[in-house]
Amino acid sequence: MILVTVGHKEFDRLIKKMDELVNKIDDEVVMQIGDRPKYVPKNSKCFRFLTREEIDNYYREADLIISHCSVGVLLRAQKYFKPIIVVPRQYALKEHVDDHQVEFADMLIEQNNIQGINFIFDIDELGDTIERMLQDKKGFAMKTFGERECLINTLKDFVFDLYKPTEKY
Repeated sequence: MILVTVGHKEFDRLIKKMDELVNKIDDEVVMQIGDRPKYVPKNSKCFRFLTREEIDNYYREADLIISHCSVGVLLRAQKYFKPIIVVPRQYALKEHVDDHQVEFADMLIEQNNIQGINFIFDIDELGDTIERMLQDKKGFAMKTFGERECLINTLKDFVFDLYKPTEKY
């Protein structure tokens, strides 16, 4: 089963693309589509939100997670050792108020030591990436303390850089 999750804010570009790909994928696709999506999937099971327990059950069952670039989703995928495809929301496409998801993805890519995560910036690459990751059957490879610590430190650095003052007052 493939779980697609976008958090509270709609992410129609990702949901629409996944809905196009559903019939080309052998696995069941379940989508969490956010609060007020403009696009509702026609070809797969979807829901706006679930309880933490219910969503955790989907994480446990999933063979693959597909998500926006969310710290919470990354940590939950790591908790259940699930491979994940991350599609950052982009400011240029009016999907977010800034490019912090793209910047965060770039920082994780720079780490270059976290297996089981693939980043997609061009939505047309999603189908091939799904196929490749399902064939690889690799879980989220951050199983050791050192790798988990690397992710946590990267998150801390990102947040600190994002919110540090740029001028003295």
